[in-house]
Amino acid sequence: MTHVAFLKDILPVSGGAERLLMQTLLSLDRSRFERTLILTRWDPVLADSEAGADVLAALESAGVRVLGVRRTSRLSPRAWVTIIRWLRMHRVNVMHAHKFGANLAGVAIGRLTGVPVIAHEHGLRASPSPARRLADRQLIGRLAAVVLCVSEADRERLVTTEHLPPRKVRHVRLGIAAPDAMPPSRAEVRHDLDLPAEGVVIVTTAVLRPEKRLDVLLAAFAELRSTTPGAVLVVMGDGPQRAALERQAATLAIEPGVRFLGHRTDVPRVLAAADIGVLCSDHEGTPLALMEYMNAGLAIAATEVGGIPAMVRNEREGLLVRPGSPTELAAGLRRLCADAPLREALGQAARARCRREFDLRPFVRTLEALYLDLATS
Repeated sequence: MTHVAFLKDILPVSGGAERLLMQTLLSLDRSRFERTLILTRWDPVLADSEAGADVLAALESAGVRVLGVRRTSRLSPRAWVTIIRWLRMHRVNVMHAHKFGANLAGVAIGRLTGVPVIAHEHGLRASPSPARRLADRQLIGRLAAVVLCVSEADRERLVTTEHLPPRKVRHVRLGIAAPDAMPPSRAEVRHDLDLPAEGVVIVTTAVLRPEKRLDVLLAAFAELRSTTPGAVLVVMGDGPQRAALERQAATLAIEPGVRFLGHRTDVPRVLAAADIGVLCSDHEGTPLALMEYMNAGLAIAATEVGGIPAMVRNEREGLLVRPGSPTELAAGLRRLCADAPLREALGQAARARCRREFDLRPFVRTLEALYLDLATS
């Protein structure tokens, strides 16, 4: 059996990269792969929360071992020594690190233990710092066995701009799990969430961080409400900007039309209540949230950044707008709110494309083949 260790900083409770990691851990062939999740910033408070407990229970049920170490700084030599000893003791064949911090630590640990490392980038910033670019090129690019990217645009940039070895850098198309056979009732979900039975519901799901630009969405929604007063905005997710966003909604006097739901484990169910899905980030790779909107058959308004235009074509599966422009986003939302046939057409096209091109199973099979190749090379 091939033993694969997955390296991450915190428990994968929220966020697209975290959900992809969970889907991978739960979907790998258990008869061929032993799976361990190594967390370098173990947080007992998060582990004891409802969301954390749900994640740990799912991992335990799937036979995934969890190793948590409490790293208090970037160095914390005791934590790294613990991980290195554990890898050697349990004969790990491959390590799969997720996101920059874990990628950097992973290639160093891999060098010391002889374990081949997959460094998984989950979206590149538009303007990385010189130190980040140097680390990508001189450390991760040199020491990783493979660097995985979530979009072809990211792969092109890492090869042509960051000068990583082309043979190491691969784009593997992401996917999401197949939908439930029986979707929930729209009317029932709206009732449960205290949403109006009629009228347009706009939804966004994100970790509430600055780069997600929910401030732009709230400003756009304020413009939209002047002509579409019955529209409701649902915000799923939590994060460091939540309090600031709630204050912004109050300042804009749009509180009656905005629902902050916080972290949810039933994202597909909430999406069943919506008409329009919004993603307004400044930069993205291949966002799982967008796939979830597509899978739910929502009309989409999204920013034209990163890998998004390769997923959603303007006027075919959704409407694309420039990032950072509340007025342009409001115009797109206003158009979707006013035109139900357009919403229906875009939503159906998005769902068909998602089910045709963004299936989780090929992604997992590709990873399995990669793990076996690295383990035996």
